[in-house]
Amino acid sequence: MTARKVEEAGTRLRELRQDEWSDLGLAGVAMALAIAASTLHPPLALPLLIGAIVLLVLGVRALVQRYELFDRLLLDPDAYSISEVARRATKAASMECRLEQAAALRRRLTPPPGYPVRPRVAAVASELAALADELEDETLELDPWCAVRCEQLVTSVVDSPLLNDALPAEDLLARINQIRSGLHRTPAR
Repeated sequence: MTARKVEEAGTRLRELRQDEWSDLGLAGVAMALAIAASTLHPPLALPLLIGAIVLLVLGVRALVQRYELFDRLLLDPDAYSISEVARRATKAASMECRLEQAAALRRRLTPPPGYPVRPRVAAVASELAALADELEDETLELDPWCAVRCEQLVTSVVDSPLLNDALPAEDLLARINQIRSGLHRTPAR
């Protein structure tokens, strides 16, 4: 992603946030006015209610667009120059999030009694266990981009080769190796 594209994406994120807040705020005001108008001046109630509903839809649309753009930007290391994206990626690399991801991987390796381990999980069980061990190792740092990919691996039903059987099983081992390549020893202080 070029610097110009990153700048445009950052601007778009800010615009969508403004649209989201202003539309949802105005929807709330219009709804309150519609309720007040229903007793004070009933002919205004319906137009205000319709306006509130339209603003609510626009606000939710801006929220969804912002969420989708933000998710795409998280997967592009060049976009980490946008402070909001960098903060989110750094949070994904925190020890707290890493422990949650390791626990999620271990749950996949040991399903509840009576349920078998899924074949694609069984095929890479040792690699998943090693990744979980490394995520729990406090002497290792995880690159933020790889942390985002790991988070996606354990949470995204659509984009995760661990959770989505429609994706090729070979992609799972590649993703595990990609994440593990982002783990490095913490420099001595």
